[in-house]
Amino acid sequence: MVAAIAQAIELVPNIDPFAMHNKMRTLYSWPDVAQRTERVYHHAMNTENEDLLERLSRYNACGPWAGKLFCLVVIIDYIFWHFLQWWQPAEEIDVAPDFQRQEESPEDGTAVGIALKPR
Repeated sequence: MVAAIAQAIELVPNIDPFAMHNKMRTLYSWPDVAQRTERVYHHAMNTENEDLLERLSRYNACGPWAGKLFCLVVIIDYIFWHFLQWWQPAEEIDVAPDFQRQEESPEDGTAVGIALKPR
């Protein structure tokens, strides 16, 4: 792997950035990227929350060193989260309204506007 990285670094001065940009922009379809991102978000929102012990058990299984490090980070994050809940309770924070995109205009395909969705 180190040899492959060293070889790639040697190639960098010989690469035309404009040609690379033109090649890279054909590899991605931004609507496809947006759809895949939305799928990930929807999956995350519909997933049951695991309790802390289940999560720690999974993180600990990541390896003898990495697992312990991941558990330490999660525990510190958990303690920090509880501190923030104490310092600024969620009930005291204003909730932002949800936005719902209106239908697209049939003539030019542009959006008509954005409307607030009532809670």
